[in-house]
Amino acid sequence: MLGPNATMLNTTAEDIFLYPGANTSSLPPPATLTSLLASLLPSLDYSQLLYQPQCPGWVPLNHVYYQVSNLFLLLSSMAPNSPGGFLFLRAMLVVSSSFCTVWGCHVACGVDITGWSSILAVVNMAWCVQTVWRGRTVSLSQEMEGVYQQIFQHLKVTRRQFKTLLSVSKEIRKLSPKERVIEEKLSRVDSLSLVLTGRLLVSQAGRALHLVTQNQFLDSPEWFGVTTDEYFQVTVTALEECSILVWHRDKIKFVIMEDPFLQTVLEHVIGRDVVRKLMQVHNINEELNIHKSGVLENGDNLSIDEDKEDDDDKKPMITKESTKDTSLMGTILGGDLSNWRLGNIRETEDETIV
Repeated sequence: MLGPNATMLNTTAEDIFLYPGANTSSLPPPATLTSLLASLLPSLDYSQLLYQPQCPGWVPLNHVYYQVSNLFLLLSSMAPNSPGGFLFLRAMLVVSSSFCTVWGCHVACGVDITGWSSILAVVNMAWCVQTVWRGRTVSLSQEMEGVYQQIFQHLKVTRRQFKTLLSVSKEIRKLSPKERVIEEKLSRVDSLSLVLTGRLLVSQAGRALHLVTQNQFLDSPEWFGVTTDEYFQVTVTALEECSILVWHRDKIKFVIMEDPFLQTVLEHVIGRDVVRKLMQVHNINEELNIHKSGVLENGDNLSIDEDKEDDDDKKPMITKESTKDTSLMGTILGGDLSNWRLGNIRETEDETIV
């Protein structure tokens, strides 16, 4: 390797390409190339640009800056395949390029060595800054922090990914008791809603289906196989003061398409929510059948004990029912099951049609 001062005296631009050992047969016309180089940077020495020297023996070891630069370059190749490993890789490349820049500037005195090393140091420094910025702690509100911990954290979703979901949310809607958020055959299936607080009742044609509570989706069954041009087949009514987080279906689907892992997790959560609703509907149907059977049995017993009750003078004229329905349906409806009409009303002969 030639030193910075190992140049030929009185060398012209044409003589550069006639330097001993150069393969002139494979080079472009000397006059054209040398004129181009001289016009771009006339102050530089091009004597070694196309020079192919023969190595008679090993030259002395380079400066310690050069050795340290390659040491950090070696350490960068040992970075693990992880987000922290990526940051370690870039940091080692920054240190390596910095030492190489110092060596090229103060020891080798080479403009090209200094220039390329500086560019590498700047580029890798920019990657380090970007990695640190993206890895900073994402702050969430207290309400959203609870949603993240209950639903997404144990599924290995990062706070940044959850923040991405929140960035395309439409609104946080507040509901008052008995307010309808979805109306059967009137509301379009154009949203995805998550219950933050409160309870809501899902019904169809006046018949209660299931209850939606905190951290459950209102319209998870419509997520699969239903387009935004269709209408809901159920009615959703708030039983108490509620707040729901609403996304626009098309926007959230477009966002999760860019992150396959987040898309898989969200569809898993929604699918599990659908299964929970189906199980609840099944349990409600069973309780309704049991309740109807009990009503029929009580009706048969009334005819037997009717005369005995009429002869009892000590019986109070007005009886107060202190029993309260503790079944699942009673819990859903928030009171006595008899106060709700879950089926069609049958008119008898004694009733007056209004």
